[in-house]
Amino acid sequence: MSKQKIVALGKKYRGSVLAYSLIILAMMLAIASSLSVATIIGKKSASGTEFSMQSLQTADSGVQLALKKLGAANATDTIAVALGSCNGVKFSSGNAAAGPDGSSYELTFFNEAGNQIDCSSAKVSDVRNIKSIGTYKNTVRAVNVAVAATGADVYQTTCTLTTNSPLACCKINQNTGATNCKASRDGNSSWSDIGSPWSAGTSGRYNIACAYNNGGLFCCKTDSMSGTASVCRYNSDFNNTNWSNFGSQSPW
Repeated sequence: MSKQKIVALGKKYRGSVLAYSLIILAMMLAIASSLSVATIIGKKSASGTEFSMQSLQTADSGVQLALKKLGAANATDTIAVALGSCNGVKFSSGNAAAGPDGSSYELTFFNEAGNQIDCSSAKVSDVRNIKSIGTYKNTVRAVNVAVAATGADVYQTTCTLTTNSPLACCKINQNTGATNCKASRDGNSSWSDIGSPWSAGTSGRYNIACAYNNGGLFCCKTDSMSGTASVCRYNSDFNNTNWSNFGSQSPW
């Protein structure tokens, strides 16, 4: 083979190697670029998932805090009084107790008909649904919670047989402690008001027990949430509405 042919053949092979090298390099660059894009997308997706979970947890924590406060309030209290504040239609808070720093939540309240109510004037007993919107790192999530008669008035009635009157009954509002008693003097449908041992008190969960003894009706009231009891009261004459303290100390 002549020297000229060998030189030409060498140049040809060198050109082919260079072309293949460029192709392989281009493929490696494409693969590296794809991996970089996938990594960036993965990081963004992970961050988005974390922010979404944090905002959802903030929304849930916010509504749970509201339920706790509403449950401890009187049925006649406004939502604003129960929560401590209100900006009219909605309640907003950036309280870190409901989520991480930088999180916030917003509550809106709805009545039995599904209509949004004004938290500055609506009562606790009006609330039947709460919507909580949690926000974290510009990510927003919402939860809805149904409320089953939160803070609604609950009553207890106690009755006792008497000598002067066949039956005496007292009814207590278990949320406020307000009590009213009546007696049936003729043993049928005629009931007379014998007054109230206690007026409305602070919020709680009250129970009452009454007994007839020595011509009088004795009643004691206990807050089942705290275990404290009021001074017991008695009515010595079923013909009036006068109630007096039974002693100066409560049983507990």
